[in-house]
Amino acid sequence: MSGADLADADLRNGNLMGADLSGADLTGARFQFALLGGAYLAEAQILGTRFDKANLRDCRFFDARLQSASFAGANLRGTHFNHCLIVDCSFAGADFSGAKLVRARLQGCRFTGALADSADFSLVSAPDNDFGGVEFESVKFYQADLSRGNFFRAKLVDCNFSESVLSFADFSSSSLANSRFGGASLTTANLTGAILSGARELTGQQLGSARTAADTTLPNGVRGSYVKGSGSERPLRSAFSE
Repeated sequence: MSGADLADADLRNGNLMGADLSGADLTGARFQFALLGGAYLAEAQILGTRFDKANLRDCRFFDARLQSASFAGANLRGTHFNHCLIVDCSFAGADFSGAKLVRARLQGCRFTGALADSADFSLVSAPDNDFGGVEFESVKFYQADLSRGNFFRAKLVDCNFSESVLSFADFSSSSLANSRFGGASLTTANLTGAILSGARELTGQQLGSARTAADTTLPNGVRGSYVKGSGSERPLRSAFSE
């Protein structure tokens, strides 16, 4: 099926496990509830395509272009989106556990309520995307551009934001407990109401450049706005290890 013209095809509830759809035109195709585990979709044209509730486990979308597609509630465990261009797509409630989006470009995408454990978003370009209410654990955002992103009420526990760009991002009422921030830019990031307990590799300069408030829980477990020289950028366990 490589290079096939499947524009507007109705493949709902279909079984395409392991199918080679590389270079295929999937514009407007419907794959809701379909079984696509292990399918190969490199360089496929995915415009307005519906994958809601589909099983896409371990699929490969290398260098594919995805625009106005919906993956709401889809199983994306172990799926590869490396080097993809992903524009105006919905991933609401999808499961990204073990997925890889290395060097993907995300524009105007919605991840509301998505789940992930040990996914890799390293080097993604993803400014202005909506990650509100996600539940991510041990997810890697190394050198990712997440500027101006919405992370309101997100759970981002034990994640790696090292050298990422978080400028002007909204982390209000989110949990960033035990996450790493070495070298990250937090300029004007909104940390009001955020939980930073145990957060690692933060400096006073980083916290001082972000917005904290009386309801922010700082890395040392103290609630309140960050005060320069207070040492509250250091998690308590650092003190025990010295």
